[in-house]
Amino acid sequence: MATIGGRIEANITVGSIFVHCLAWIIISIITFGIGLMFFPYSFAKLVINRCYIWNAEGQRGRLQCNLNVFSQLGHILLWTLLTVITFGLAFPFYLYRVWNFVLNNTKIVV
Repeated sequence: MATIGGRIEANITVGSIFVHCLAWIIISIITFGIGLMFFPYSFAKLVINRCYIWNAEGQRGRLQCNLNVFSQLGHILLWTLLTVITFGLAFPFYLYRVWNFVLNNTKIVV
């Protein structure tokens, strides 16, 4: 899969986006907004798990994100603490670090 000339194809349907957003609205209401700290991870995982990689020879692989709640929780607690200490200035960096964290927990499945 390390061949130059490949491409990435995202296969996300409007229906899956709608269901995902609806689920997170419900989670947000039930947890009084606390669950929204998990949303960026879930969003990134939704996109990554629906991506396929094609190499120049036409072989297809799939991206698979292997995040669990416990690894997310440690990351969330750290960045929540940093956000509070910096009076919100660390939050934009948090969003970039979420994607970094998610991509570092992603592998290619052939």
